[in-house]
This record gives sequence, C-alpha cells and structure tokens, in this order.
Amino acid sequence: MIIVQLSLSKSNLTNKEPQLNSEIFFPDLVNDKKQNIYFFILDAMQPIKDFEEYYKIDLTDFLNQQKSRNYVYVDNTLNLYGNTLQGLSAFFNLDKIISEDDKLKIKSSSYFPVTLKENKSSNLLNNLNNLGYDFKWAGNYYAYCPKFNLKYCLNPNNNTFDLYLNLSFVAKSPFIQLIQKFGELFNFDFRDHIFSKSLGGGGLFKLHDGMGRLTNYLSQYKEIVKPTFYFIHHMSPHHPYLTAPDCSYKKYPGIENYEGYKAAYLCNLKKISETIKFLEKKDPNSFVIFQSDHSWEMAKTPMQKRRIFNLFKTKDECQHNLDQNLNNVNMLRLILSCVTGNDPKYIIN
Repeated sequence: MIIVQLSLSKSNLTNKEPQLNSEIFFPDLVNDKKQNIYFFILDAMQPIKDFEEYYKIDLTDFLNQQKSRNYVYVDNTLNLYGNTLQGLSAFFNLDKIISEDDKLKIKSSSYFPVTLKENKSSNLLNNLNNLGYDFKWAGNYYAYCPKFNLKYCLNPNNNTFDLYLNLSFVAKSPFIQLIQKFGELFNFDFRDHIFSKSLGGGGLFKLHDGMGRLTNYLSQYKEIVKPTFYFIHHMSPHHPYLTAPDCSYKKYPGIENYEGYKAAYLCNLKKISETIKFLEKKDPNSFVIFQSDHSWEMAKTPMQKRRIFNLFKTKDECQHNLDQNLNNVNMLRLILSCVTGNDPKYIIN
C-alpha cells in the first residue's frame, strides 16, 4: 500500500483560514496506458431499495440488466456528508473535510466548486495531472463550469457558454417572480420558457442533463487520444423536477414534490441504461461510476440523507471488496489505486 500523505507547511495567508490537512498522492507504479474515468454524480438520487419501498416499484429488471453488463449495484452505501457542498468538497480533497472533533480540515477556498478555479488545486486534480489525465466537467446552474474555469468545461462552444451563463443568472434573479407576473399579462409563461424553451429548445432542462450532454459531446469525436477524467454532475433527480418518467420535459412545482421526484428518478434509470450502452461501444475499457452525493430532500434524518445510489462497472484488474463502504471518496481512492498499481487505502465514515 503506497498512498503517501505529506503534511503541508503552514500558510502565510493573513485570512487565518485553516490549512488543507494533507496531500494524498498516488505514485504511478505501473506506467501503463491509462483508461478514461467517467464519474457521474446523480444529485440527490436515493438508493434503489429506499425508492422501491416508498413507491412500491420493483426495479429488479433494471438491476439484472446492469448486472449482465458487468455492473455492480451496492445498496447500503453511506456517503461522508448529507449535502452537495461538503460531499463534493470531500470528493476533490480525496478525504474528509471535517475532523473527528468537528473542526474544518480545509480552507474555504478548497471547497467545491471554488477549488476548480484557475490557480487552485485539490488532491484529486493534482493526482490526475500527475498521471497525465485531462479533466472535463459538466456542471449545472448551481455549480456552473464557465463561471469557474473554461478549460475544464465539457461543452466546447463558447457561444453556448454565454447563453447558459445568462440563463443561469436570470433563473436565479430576485426579479424572476416580477418578470413572471409581467409575462402573465401577455399570456407568456416566462419560467416555462427558461426551463424548457430557451437555448434553442433545451433551457435548464437541457443544461441539467449531464448524461445527455456527455454522450452528445463524445459522439463528436471518433477517438479519445488523451486519458480523461469526466466529472458529470447530473442535476437530477434533484429539484427543480423537469422530467417525465420517459425523460421528456415536464415541470413539477416545489421541492417536496413526490411525483416529480419519482418521475425524475425513473428517467435517470432510463438515462443510465442508455449511457452504459453508449460507453460499451464508445469506450469499453473505461472506469464508469454512477453515484449520488446525497439522498432525496425528503429524508427524515441526517443519516438517511447520507444514503446514496451506487452503481459501477467491475474490472478484473481492479479488485474491490463489497464489505467496504465505497462512497464517493473511497470509490475515487479505489480507482486511483487501480490505475497506479497501489493497494487502496480506504477511509472510515
């Protein structure tokens, strides 16, 4: 087991922020050709068993279908934290961000998504860079890639960036209710236009479809030359709920909308199957992981909020132990260990 942890020296910064706890480094012991890594964060997607129990829906066919494609689903996975900010900050840190005595272990500038800005660093990106990986990010209007670092953005069309940026601003504007009321005077649903008709027909509905954006992006290229880590933050089944079960556009109001969540969840299962089929043909030797960052908004306890969806492709050269809690961070540690020839060093929740 060779994961070297080096303590960083104290910073001379005057803002008195706490220091990054340690550098986590995976030395490359094999120097082989590196496979692409596709890490899908399905925001707020609860475990399959929880979904089945609440909605009385049997998803055995879905699970058997993915098992036949060498994917493993693990139901009892507990993430480190129950919210996106802390969960994805730990993701890029490759470690916990809060100590056992409840002290912050990283600087606020190392929180996601700020850590993806230019001239920032993180344990994950440092390791990927050392191993020769590119990094591509498909975000959403909550964590919008062009606002932070254009070189990481999945979509190569700068005009589209500008449109999404304007859309993101308008969607979160404090004047949205006033504009909506004004539009109603002319029988124009401004909010519906933002969600479903802007950007040439996609709106936020299109922007939040990380899986669809990835497959569209990869379809433009015949061959992937440089190994790439694809970080796809698919903004579903998190609210706003914008999809019918067949993945067509349908808007469900509010945060605690159980029918809206159900429709978005079923759409996600459909998109997962489609994405897996696509990657089987496009990039069959890659690492592919579908995990959520936390459970649904209707979770009753903090522990329930930490329960996540966890589906990934098995690889003969990458041995895993299902007794391990393969949450976001441990899954990353497993993959980086596999591509570098190290033994994985997991962290305990």
